[in-house]
Amino acid sequence: MCISLTIGQWLNAAVAVGTICMAIGTLILAYYTRKATHTSIKDRKRPFMVERIQYIITPFIKHLDKEIYSLDRILKSGGISRGVLSELVLSKLNLDINEKERIIFNDFKRDSPKITEKIEGHDTLFKILEEKVEKLEEATNTPGFREKCHKLTAEFNSKRPVGKKLSEDLIENASKNLIGPMLSNEKKIGGANAYDDFWEEFGEKILEIRNTEPVKNKIRETLNLSKRYIEQTQDLRSNLYSLREKYRKKYDILVEEFIASKPEFGFHGD
Repeated sequence: MCISLTIGQWLNAAVAVGTICMAIGTLILAYYTRKATHTSIKDRKRPFMVERIQYIITPFIKHLDKEIYSLDRILKSGGISRGVLSELVLSKLNLDINEKERIIFNDFKRDSPKITEKIEGHDTLFKILEEKVEKLEEATNTPGFREKCHKLTAEFNSKRPVGKKLSEDLIENASKNLIGPMLSNEKKIGGANAYDDFWEEFGEKILEIRNTEPVKNKIRETLNLSKRYIEQTQDLRSNLYSLREKYRKKYDILVEEFIASKPEFGFHGD
């Protein structure tokens, strides 16, 4: 069967095909335009994300690593004091940063509200832990503890030759100086410490105070709070690792770019 088309029908068919082709072309053009736009935005944002990793995320991760290591050591020793706590490297938010870095940090807080909330929670809990340890020392430094320290240092001096005795100042301030090693459950306090020889001979007698009430109970409460703090710190670190990995994949960031070429703000000298 032969089908014949008029010129008008051929023209209509050509127009229809042309319309379809134009529609397909428009879709293809839109796809590549969208893709090019996305790539352009990604390329523009990439250097800002690299700075965010270098000046915010990586420094926080590094210092949380140090916190976790230090806290783990504290929990294994079974003791904590203000002296030990002061050695922790903290990721506090009130950092001395320049204007550019402040903008980076504010952008980070805006884009990551949940992690920012956890950072603030981390700092709040540390403040609570500080206060807890301070109250622990106050509760321990009783007249009885001061008397025991004074008695034992005097006994130590009575056995020592001239030149190897504790000075009057060290005897007078013995309770203040020895409360830290006692609460930290130190078996040795190191040769650089003026009480090193004294502690080697009488340290166990000082440590006996840890087993008396209310000191024993307060130490337990403080260590429990320390465990809670380390769990919160580990969770925060995990969140920062995940965020950094997300940025790495999304913006094609190299691992070598995780660390800034200059010291991280607020953490100089580490």
